[in-house]
Amino acid sequence: MWDLDGHELTGVYGTWSERSYELTDLEAESLTLLLSAEDSPGPDWIHRIPDEFYGESMRWSLTVSRAEVTDIHSTIVQGTVDGVFVDVLAQRFDRSWAVSAQDTDDDIAQEMLRRLGLVHVPASGAWSGWLPESQVAITGRASYVPWPQPCC
Repeated sequence: MWDLDGHELTGVYGTWSERSYELTDLEAESLTLLLSAEDSPGPDWIHRIPDEFYGESMRWSLTVSRAEVTDIHSTIVQGTVDGVFVDVLAQRFDRSWAVSAQDTDDDIAQEMLRRLGLVHVPASGAWSGWLPESQVAITGRASYVPWPQPCC
């Protein structure tokens, strides 16, 4: 996903038909492109059902051959919330950030994450939720090309 200023957030991206898209299904011979838009970008694009976390109903997907996608790279955006490091995943129109924090044994950090309204997901070992923009300090952005390239 991108922030409201057009910067990539934590995720994997690539270029298809001269446009950048978020990618999923990276271990397959085909990749799934994701796009947020009110209207379908074309007849082959599939409307994605909103999930409980993002709640975004304007997401579309298209599966294309891996050979058609160039410039595959990962981006990580990190920040801090009251001194706890978080990955920044998305931004809503109200400018709040979707964040994820790794599980911690620190009781004080766990209580702080709980107090902020983040939800602990034991299966993933992470805390996640939406926080107002004013509570998250962006501390770094990095993009890199995974090597070797995942796939077939």
